[in-house]
Amino acid sequence: MRRSKLIIGLVSLFVVIAVAATAYIYDEHLTATPADGDESAAVYSPSGPVGVPDREPRPVTIIGDSYSRGSATGGPEGNWTRLMARSMYADERPVLLSIAAEAEAGYVEATGAGQDFVSMVDGLADSDTELVIAMGSRNDIPLDPSIRARAFVEKVREESPNARVLLVGTFCGPLDDCASFQRYNDQLSAVALSVGAEFVDPIAENWFQGTDRGLIGVDNVHPTNAGYQYIADKLHDRVSALLP
Repeated sequence: MRRSKLIIGLVSLFVVIAVAATAYIYDEHLTATPADGDESAAVYSPSGPVGVPDREPRPVTIIGDSYSRGSATGGPEGNWTRLMARSMYADERPVLLSIAAEAEAGYVEATGAGQDFVSMVDGLADSDTELVIAMGSRNDIPLDPSIRARAFVEKVREESPNARVLLVGTFCGPLDDCASFQRYNDQLSAVALSVGAEFVDPIAENWFQGTDRGLIGVDNVHPTNAGYQYIADKLHDRVSALLP
């Protein structure tokens, strides 16, 4: 009887271990990494079935505001950064994301702790980083981001001299004055052109327009979970092209 109980116990333990291992293989995970304990910065890499894909993940740094952090209307685990990482993984083009995102931050505007996009990228990107993406920010509008956006690219080139830089403008919600948002994007576009960075203009590309307006949440500002998937889909090919 004791022997049979022992066998049953060992079998049960093996099943538990096997289930746990399977969960680890297929789960995505998000791990905060900065030494200062800043929860806005994290490293994210989706895991998947063993042996798929067979390529080393490419280091990518993302700087942003609440669109990249998540909000009450969508995210944070389902926001575009993580969704894009999953789709890149499924496309056998894995990325290792280092993310710093603060709800009040922009190139010009800073959080209560004094963090803006320039200070957020400082120390997060390094010599191994292959791509740095900055998204936003509506927090700056109606201010001109040109000087600080240029300083942002200079900081990236200082810390990650071989990295490509992708600046993503902001999009306007149902209640926004789209003309002021377009001026902001035009200013960012001019900076990107002058410093050799890539630029995506969500307004010119009609993000969240027409029937897609329904992908903005009840606050008329932040995307829903489906809206974050929409952003991830929009950026997937652009990011893939910058990581040949």
